[in-house]
Parts: sequence; structure tokens; C-alpha cells
Amino acid sequence: MCRMAKRKKQVTNAATADTNVVILSNGERVKIVPVPPLLVEIVAETIVLPKPPVGQVKTAWGGTEEYEILDNPKYLSDLENAQAKRDEIVWNTRLLLGIDEEPPEDDSWMDVLGFLGVDIPDDKNARKLLWIKTTLIQKDSDSYRLSAAIVMQSRATPEEIAEIGETFLGPLQRAKAAANKA
Repeated sequence: MCRMAKRKKQVTNAATADTNVVILSNGERVKIVPVPPLLVEIVAETIVLPKPPVGQVKTAWGGTEEYEILDNPKYLSDLENAQAKRDEIVWNTRLLLGIDEEPPEDDSWMDVLGFLGVDIPDDKNARKLLWIKTTLIQKDSDSYRLSAAIVMQSRATPEEIAEIGETFLGPLQRAKAAANKA
């Protein structure tokens, strides 16, 4: 391997060595943990997408055939609203479970919010989510950083994918793969 390639690999490894920490715009370091992707899917599915309206048409044989009316304005509006709710609940799930930080013990962060008329929830999880959205995240760039880091933490690494792939090999291929590693 040439010196330039080795240096690039070292820089890449150094840059990704602490992928479970995100540094926010204010310099604060936030620990990120994986969020189970199947849980995210289950949570998203709690928001049911509307079914398109159905129309009927007479066939040349004298029968009727049903078809979905996908360009119905009310359906499209309902679908857009439901998708927006899904996006929000997925975002909330990732923030709540993917950020391994808790609001400060002192409630001073809530003073301004209360003054501005924001309802301060009693529920611990709702309060944490409010703190993340109103105090921890201070810029759009923080949202992007956190979102990307949480999603990346929840994905399988190339090494894990290769390891899983090896379980599908037959005994002969597995032995060859083990020999190549040595």
C-alpha cells in the first residue's frame, strides 16, 4: 500500500473512531446510541396511511371492475398529512432513543419556555424530547448532524455484513474464507 493510501486510511479511521459522539454547533458533545430499526418501523406503522378511494368501471363484457383513484385531491391531502405525522413520530423516536443524554437536573431550561407559553409536560420522555428540541438542538446543522449520526449508529457496519454473509457459506467456502483471513 502506498504512503498516501496509508495516510488516507489513518485519517479516515481517526475521523470515524468516535462515531458515537456528535459535536453540536455550541461545542457540546452528545453521545449517540443505536435505535432499533424494527422499532422505528413499528412506531411509524402506528400512523395508518389512508386507502385511496375506489371507483368502478363497466367492462366490455358487461361486468364491473374496481380501480383505485390515486389522484383524488382529498386522498392526496390525507396521504400527505399521514406521511408528515409518520415522519414526525420517526424523528421523535430517533431523538428520544438515539440521544444518550438527559435534561439537566435543575429546571432552569424550562423557565423561558414556560414564560413563552410552552406547555411543560409532566411525562419524563415528553420532557426529554422537549429539552432536545428546544435547548439541545440550537441550529439546523445540529438537527442534521444528530439525524445522520443516529441513523448511521443503527446500521450494520460493513464488517458485520461480511460476517453475516459468511454464515451463508457452505463448509468448503467457509474454510476458504477463514484461510484467506489468516
